[in-house]
Amino acid sequence: MDTEGEHVGRVRVWHTEDGWGVVDVGGEEVWAHFSRLAATGFRELAEGDRVRLRVEAAEQDGYRWRATWVRRLPERRRGRWSVRRRTGHSE
Repeated sequence: MDTEGEHVGRVRVWHTEDGWGVVDVGGEEVWAHFSRLAATGFRELAEGDRVRLRVEAAEQDGYRWRATWVRRLPERRRGRWSVRRRTGHSE
């Protein structure tokens, strides 16, 4: 995996309470922490979110790659682009 460029991946799992998750990028697993999310307010991702990210080689909780920057990508729905909004609260 190239550590100089940006990659597009999909969130496999996100642990909101712990603030971290795993992103699948071209067959590789990347560990991601909420502090690396390019967002304001409560920062979290959800399973299935598409993201753009930068990575570094690192041993982090058994993962070979760690995200250094992550941004959620808009999703195309019914002819429009949108970003899913979250309140950070469970119902």
